[in-house]
Amino acid sequence: SEHATGHLLYARFWQKFLFDKGIVPVDEFAKKLINQGMILGTSAFVYREEGTNRFISKSNIEGLKVQAIHSDVSFVNASDELDIEAFKNWRPEFQDAEFILENGVYKVGREVEKMSKSKYNVVNPDAICDEYGADALRLFEMFLGPLEQTKPWKTSGISGVSSFLKKLWRLYFEGDVFT
Repeated sequence: SEHATGHLLYARFWQKFLFDKGIVPVDEFAKKLINQGMILGTSAFVYREEGTNRFISKSNIEGLKVQAIHSDVSFVNASDELDIEAFKNWRPEFQDAEFILENGVYKVGREVEKMSKSKYNVVNPDAICDEYGADALRLFEMFLGPLEQTKPWKTSGISGVSSFLKKLWRLYFEGDVFT
């Protein structure tokens, strides 16, 4: 909503300027602002013990003073296990960090937050389009919920939309031939 409001303010500035110059017939083109509700993403956190360069796996942080640090969600699998090498390569200041594991893996913490590049929880739409197609992505976004409400993003649901579109296609086409 903040992004859409910024665009609206910019457009209204130009509209009012052009109206004052007599170039456009109305001073206000927008009677109501309707924008997509906020999309929420699942963030991943690694936990660094305060004052050290040691990262403690999620289940072992109880009773310790730790700093939660966002990790790029692309380094975390569906079981919440961190790819430590990818994380170290991404953040060179942690190249020599020690990772305290649980059962041989580092488990991250999760939290649902506003989807944002600064929180490293953005899902790349290009990757989704490559795998499922742009139509499946558009339809999936429409099915997330009411337009103006906040909605959580769950990539797992897009496979059902993709299957629906394939079935719909097969209803009317045999290969690429319309039946």
